[in-house]
Amino acid sequence: MFRCFVEDSGKEAIDSPAFVLSSWTARVDDWERFSDAWEISLGADNPKPLGYHKGYRYFRHHDAVTQEACFAGFTPQEAALKTTSLAWLLVGMRVAGISVLVPHGEHKAYVKDKAITRRGKMRPEQKHPFYIAFTHLVPLIHALHYHSGFRDKIDFIFDGDKTDRALRDCIREFGSVKEDYKNEIWYPLMGEIIPGDDKELAPLQAADMLAGQLRKTIVESEVQPIIKLWEDNRVKVHGEYIGQPKLEAWSSRFNQGLATDVLTRIKDEREGRLPPRVMSKRREKKEKP
Repeated sequence: MFRCFVEDSGKEAIDSPAFVLSSWTARVDDWERFSDAWEISLGADNPKPLGYHKGYRYFRHHDAVTQEACFAGFTPQEAALKTTSLAWLLVGMRVAGISVLVPHGEHKAYVKDKAITRRGKMRPEQKHPFYIAFTHLVPLIHALHYHSGFRDKIDFIFDGDKTDRALRDCIREFGSVKEDYKNEIWYPLMGEIIPGDDKELAPLQAADMLAGQLRKTIVESEVQPIIKLWEDNRVKVHGEYIGQPKLEAWSSRFNQGLATDVLTRIKDEREGRLPPRVMSKRREKKEKP
């Protein structure tokens, strides 16, 4: 059994030019050994205890960059050294990193600004780049997994519990992706989505590191040291950029669906096929004696 741990970075356009969804995929037993090594590395040769934040010791890329929360009290050099020592744990491991990048500017221009709204509200799938990123990431992971010769199922781990809206959205979207790709040869490899805590699960923290480093690469227009470290040491890291053509196709898919629903409803109302409680108020008023 394989598990894929997924984290994001750059949720808001004000913070980043692109939304990044990053993942690491490996076998469960490899993740167990990795997690043990990660926990040891968090505390090894550490001049200051690494971030006891709300009772947890963990890694978060944003905190490492800003020396806040779990990296409070660290110098920039100490934080960078700790990040590098953790990044080295992926070297030599049977793991694949896959990320999807969605530029906020293009997403606004080709999806949000062109969205057909219903009662002034935009569909969630068009409002936030997470949805298109997720629906591209999942098939990409499975296709690469299958064509690499693997036939084991992949479960996905996302931060949160079942009360979190973000996780519920993941689960709902995963169901849609499964339906869309049920005829693909790799469809039998699709497992389930499992909730996890990013403060407790080392692989989620590693996924956060990958997402954060990619976002920083975009912001600074320069490949970051950790990304270069992985590339130089043959850690598999693959990225996909979701640009104008895919964004327009995504937008059209939902706009056409909504337009069809509206036209069908109007037609059904006019022909009296809808029950009175869902007929338009304008028609109800018109039909009053």
